[in-house]
Amino acid sequence: MGATRESVNRVLRSFVSRGFIRVANQRITILQPEGLRRQLGLAE
Repeated sequence: MGATRESVNRVLRSFVSRGFIRVANQRITILQPEGLRRQLGLAE
């Protein structure tokens, strides 16, 4: 799977704006794991 830096950054910004993750100090923290799973179609 290939992805450009721009497309990855766009998706990360989208997840941040929806409150799923936080990006700070070169770390990604998952704030809402269930919401993120649903968004990605991985919910059980």
